[in-house]
Amino acid sequence: MSTDLSRHVPGLAQKKGEPGAPRGFESRYPGHQPRQQVCGPPAHEVRMIYLLPITGSRGAVPAFIRFSATMQAVGSLLLLCFAMVQASAYISIFYVLLAAIGLCTAFGNLRLKNWARYSTLAFSALLVLLPFGMILVYAYLDKIAGDSGNPADADAMAYVVSFGIVLLVIALPMAVLGGFWLYYFNRRSVKRLFVNVESESS
Repeated sequence: MSTDLSRHVPGLAQKKGEPGAPRGFESRYPGHQPRQQVCGPPAHEVRMIYLLPITGSRGAVPAFIRFSATMQAVGSLLLLCFAMVQASAYISIFYVLLAAIGLCTAFGNLRLKNWARYSTLAFSALLVLLPFGMILVYAYLDKIAGDSGNPADADAMAYVVSFGIVLLVIALPMAVLGGFWLYYFNRRSVKRLFVNVESESS
């Protein structure tokens, strides 16, 4: 059965370039543009409705961003604790600097600042690369201990490796979290959320 009503109802045939315009519309109503008949809202309005839950309010921070900010603050406090027990002043200063950046990033994410999203992406890349860096360092140390031929160096290396395995077990979940942060904070909807809030506040 044909669904083309223009064959059965006069005046429903559409003119070329004027969707929804009846035949002879311009001749009967000169100077008026026919109103296009659509079923439902336009596509751009559908996209805006879809994005409404994450762009509608400046105070609404998604739960995962709040969780990420909490994890960043906890990690920064742990770095401060490590900085206090370090024997080297340079390493302590480095840990304090990372902790300060992490705390600022956590605060910025709670305020949905776009610079905090970039800082999170940088920390995420470091977390992903951390296990690989640890493996390379321990492989280099093991090579040095093996070349020296000193039994004391071999015993010390065995202790370092056992301690490194514990650190690696801790670093692997952090690398997984960093990888998910890279994915989440690069999503188009999350980018738009940070950009929209920043544009509203400026």
